[in-house]
Amino acid sequence: MSFFKQNLFNDCNNDMNGSNGSKSNDTEIKSNNEAEAFSLSYLKHHRYSLDLPGIVQSKLGAGPQPQLGDAGPKLVVVMVGLPARGKSYITKKLKRYLTWLQYETKVFNVGNLRRHSSINNNNPPGSTSHSFSFFDPHNEQAKQLREHIAMECLDELIDWLKKGGRIGIHDATNSTITRRKLIMKRIQRESSFKILFIESICTDKKVLEKNMALKLSGPDYKNMDPEEALNDFRKRITNYEKAYETIDEQEELENIQYCKLINVGKKVIAHNIQGFLSGQCIFYLMNLNLVDRQIWITRHGESTDNILGRIGGDSSGVCEEMTYQQIEEIYPEEYSIRKSNKLYYRYPGMGESYLDVIHRINPLIIELERMTDNILIVTHRVVLRIVLAYFSDVEKEKIPHMDVPLHTVYCLQPKAYGTELLKWVWDENEDLFFQG
Repeated sequence: MSFFKQNLFNDCNNDMNGSNGSKSNDTEIKSNNEAEAFSLSYLKHHRYSLDLPGIVQSKLGAGPQPQLGDAGPKLVVVMVGLPARGKSYITKKLKRYLTWLQYETKVFNVGNLRRHSSINNNNPPGSTSHSFSFFDPHNEQAKQLREHIAMECLDELIDWLKKGGRIGIHDATNSTITRRKLIMKRIQRESSFKILFIESICTDKKVLEKNMALKLSGPDYKNMDPEEALNDFRKRITNYEKAYETIDEQEELENIQYCKLINVGKKVIAHNIQGFLSGQCIFYLMNLNLVDRQIWITRHGESTDNILGRIGGDSSGVCEEMTYQQIEEIYPEEYSIRKSNKLYYRYPGMGESYLDVIHRINPLIIELERMTDNILIVTHRVVLRIVLAYFSDVEKEKIPHMDVPLHTVYCLQPKAYGTELLKWVWDENEDLFFQG
């Protein structure tokens, strides 16, 4: 019996027997059994926990194994809005956040499918695959093709959800009531699928000009003269504006759930939001901002436990303050299981998994997205990995294996296209930090 279990056993035994030790042998045997049962129940407490993104478990102890399953409804997020209104920015941020929370999330971009469908058109050099005339609402042939591509993209999304995905994001303008009704009709054929419309509206001219400038380096215009490309894109927006229909009271009668983000969250309108996933999406989007800022993050100073190789801090359950060598010797099976799946593994005796920590620091991520000032965070290795993984969009399987050495400071700078990451390493001899 381990030191932890023996002490727990003795404490329970003393409580049950009383201080005078005058109980009968039968009572002592019964007490011993109860104490052993209590210690095992403590070890197994929180051992198997069903979490919507996945299963968190530790192997130690007997008992029924949890079943991996397709728990809960699927969510289809449908973007709405004119070009250059930040839809792709929102989808990238939302996809990154939901994936970090361990929900299988994927973006299906109609523009990418449109460009792929025209890849064999042999467009002349210095031109775009689809000029502004392709987006004219009076161009019936192009209009039918655009509708077909949008629905084909939606079918790919639905097929992906059926194969195990959790949240699919339909990234397109979807700027007419007719298009949105077609989308709803198609999704409603799937009984377990929920729909959330997110409309991005931007009236800030400075933000619009920045968004247009970013579009010029995008796949539609990257080979064109900048002035010619900007002129074509402005005409494209004008064509979309001719047919644009914002979500209004008429569609509310269809009992849809939607959110309008105005000027990147400065004003938010939410209607009929139902379900946990939709609520998570809206709450996250309400905290976004475009202010330039720096997030500095580093590990704590080197401690005695670091030198000795002891683990702890973020709860390691019964293995608290042990070295990995001790864990391998005392709990070889636990050591092996953890090594095979560090992301979901939880140490027995109320230990934490990486997934536990992800959900524990979720409010921190929301606060970092909300705040507009610079900040310095000093934390432990696990938390550092998880925060860096969020901002750098690291695949979940790689999070527990990220190299985050001591004496290193990371600088994160959120941008419209992602996050810039700089690393500064301390040189002990020079007593200075150098960019790594």
